[in-house]
Amino acid sequence: AMRWAILARAQMESGASTDAQQTVARGLQLHPAAPELLFIRALLGAVSSRRSVIRGRFAEVERLLRRAQDDLERSAGREGRMSGIWLSLGKVRQELYRLLRVTGRPAEAEELAGQVEDAYVRVILGEPGQVAAVLALADFLLDSGDWREARRWYAEALRRCPAAEAGRLRKLRARLLDAWLEGVRREALAGRPGRARVLLRQARRQFPGKEELLELTGGWVERRAAGGPLTGHQPEGESTVITIRAGQLRAEVEAAPSFDSDLLEQLLPRALAFNLAVFSERLYGPLSLKVYGSSQEFQAQAAAGDRQDVYRRGRALTWEDRGRGRRAWLEILTRELACRFVDELSYGRAPLWLYEGLAGWVTRPPGRVEKLRLRWLARRQRLVSWRALDQALRWPRDRQRRQELGLQSLDMVDWLVGRYGRERVLVLLAALRAESPLPQAVRHIFGRSLEQLESDWRRQLGQAGG
Repeated sequence: AMRWAILARAQMESGASTDAQQTVARGLQLHPAAPELLFIRALLGAVSSRRSVIRGRFAEVERLLRRAQDDLERSAGREGRMSGIWLSLGKVRQELYRLLRVTGRPAEAEELAGQVEDAYVRVILGEPGQVAAVLALADFLLDSGDWREARRWYAEALRRCPAAEAGRLRKLRARLLDAWLEGVRREALAGRPGRARVLLRQARRQFPGKEELLELTGGWVERRAAGGPLTGHQPEGESTVITIRAGQLRAEVEAAPSFDSDLLEQLLPRALAFNLAVFSERLYGPLSLKVYGSSQEFQAQAAAGDRQDVYRRGRALTWEDRGRGRRAWLEILTRELACRFVDELSYGRAPLWLYEGLAGWVTRPPGRVEKLRLRWLARRQRLVSWRALDQALRWPRDRQRRQELGLQSLDMVDWLVGRYGRERVLVLLAALRAESPLPQAVRHIFGRSLEQLESDWRRQLGQAGG
């Protein structure tokens, strides 16, 4: 079995994946439960799943990842002390977790999260000098929203990293700072400026060379605090899950038992039709929609400004409002579906401005009023550079500023579609799904750099440069 595994590994590393798959298949016919061969088949499955992601074949991605997970679990059951197996199992589970999130299945993703952590922790406990698993665990925790635990594990990775690896140490310190700043952001957005200030003071002691960045962050916290907390505490009421279908799309709506879902059932097919007219592809996963009982409950329970992250976590949020008419609910459904399309088609890699802009454009392209408002913002130098827009959306000063940045995102997408066509914007999503860096993807697809596109866009607003 080991000889078959060595041959398959050599073929895989030389790029002959098809030969490697055939070798593993022949080896498993002779040795059906050999952990070495199961391990290689899992690695091949993980490689193939990445190719399927690029092609947008999510059913195939899920099949390959689940088989790889099963192979690694069987292999770990026989060779439980091999840290390489557990590290690979953690990475495969993490990829499956990502797939579940971007295809709108947050509940399934959360069930898997503990298993991802367990695989990495087994490696960490088994090898005191292990750094890769510690870093992988910290990255996963930060990505899944647990900044406190991420901060702890980044610090542990720093402790384990050899002092001679200066470059790696710098990167680890930068990631640790990201975790601290994420904590500051979440506390401030949730209306807890006191806790945010405490975190900032602690960060200043730990990162003496980052005073300028921390001062800017502190200023943002104080501007947020000046407006007071967004809401008081609002207890979350009981809820039930309602399933609504529109063609091949399944919507799982979590709402209060008294919520009348008939209107959503009537409007969902229209919202889906608006999106299919733009994206031309059906969603692989469902729409997971949480409907809070009131806007106050929504603000308190939805982590305030963290709503910008929910699409990357597979769930859309809104609240029940008896004053809403059919048109308002149709726009909400259309927008939430558009965000799901962007998330799935980019595999969760689209920048925030592209989420904001495309979702708004599908729902309602900017009209004359929005154009006049944008020109007013341009004259007052309130527009943000395209490169800095993602960061600005992530750290909005207040609701008004968030709306201004959303309007800029909407107009940027509207201008790109008007000048280059809808298909090229969709190709940009596919390029991001294939892990192309945004600047490189933009230059390749539109033939111009981000800065050149921004200059063209500002010029048509009557504001060249700036």
